[in-house]
Amino acid sequence: MKKKQSLLQILRLARKLALKPVVISAGIPRTGSTLLFNIIREILKTKWGDQLSSAWVKEVLEMSKGEIYLIKMHQTPNFYRWRAKHVFFSYRDVRVAAVSAEKTFNRRISINSIRHSIIQYQQFKKRSDLMVKYEDLIVAPEEYVKKISKILNIEVDHEVIVKNTSSLEPPDIGKGYSPETLLHGDHFTNTKDDEWRKAIPHDLQLQISNEFSWWFKECGYPLS
Repeated sequence: MKKKQSLLQILRLARKLALKPVVISAGIPRTGSTLLFNIIREILKTKWGDQLSSAWVKEVLEMSKGEIYLIKMHQTPNFYRWRAKHVFFSYRDVRVAAVSAEKTFNRRISINSIRHSIIQYQQFKKRSDLMVKYEDLIVAPEEYVKKISKILNIEVDHEVIVKNTSSLEPPDIGKGYSPETLLHGDHFTNTKDDEWRKAIPHDLQLQISNEFSWWFKECGYPLS
């Protein structure tokens, strides 16, 4: 679903971002979206240094002033669709992502939650410069660094970017999240790709595969 914003909110955001370039790093929750954010952040830093300002979408109005802005989100209000210079989006088998979200946020898995994730995928696909598949990103991060840096038109040492992002450490549990990396203490759940087979009730599995068979086929995931 599209997130509505008031005219006052839009005017505040427009004033905050001025005419500076905006890059959106987005994704279905629990799909490597924070890793994607940090890869983009490291790439942008090589060109912009401390002139880069980055934040979670809810913190935009508190961001430091920059010459370029990187914003992480899971949903994209219309303002950002129009305003962004570049948009990147991560996705994953929605069943695996749902299990991970249940572990992290105690978010109940339902057909509506799965449906919402796929709606986000569809909306971002229309606007994204690059759709990033989690399973491929984890196996070959350097390939995505190459693709992203090319889209951003920034020359980087790909190995250095991978090294910098793979060595990031989350803060201690209970200390919130890092305003720089957006990692939080219990960020990693190590959810396995086939864990959903036991975690999701069989009747819900069938409902998901029947309604979204086209999506699993499009993205290369097994139906069952």
